[in-house]
Amino acid sequence: MDEDLAPLMVHAAGLTGRNPETLKELPAEHEVLEGAAAALTPTKRRRGKTNTFTQVHWSVNQDPAWHLGSAGSFYLLLHRLTARRRSLSGTGSLWPIRAGNGLGAVLHADSGGRVM
Repeated sequence: MDEDLAPLMVHAAGLTGRNPETLKELPAEHEVLEGAAAALTPTKRRRGKTNTFTQVHWSVNQDPAWHLGSAGSFYLLLHRLTARRRSLSGTGSLWPIRAGNGLGAVLHADSGGRVM
C-alpha cells in the first residue's frame, strides 16, 4: 500500500501546493461547480483554530486524458477510485486506508487500524 500511496501524495502535493498533513485529511465531501471546479474544505491545522477550515476551488479539466493534470480533476479521480472502500468503511475522508499485520491484528490499534 505504501508503494502506491507515496506517489499519489507527491503528485497531489505538486498539483495543489498543499503539504502532506493537509492532503492526508482531505474530505470526501465536495461540490462540483458547473463542471469547472471542485469545491472542498480541507483541514489546515497549522493556521490556528480560526483559520483551520478554508474552502478551496480546484480546477477540473474536462478532457479525460488530462485528469492527472489539474488539482480538481485529480481529486475527483481519487474520489471515484476510493468510493467503494469509503462506502464500506463509512469514513468521511478521501483516503479510506486501513492497516493490519495480515494476521487479523491491527497494527495501528490507537486509531482502530485507520492510517488516513
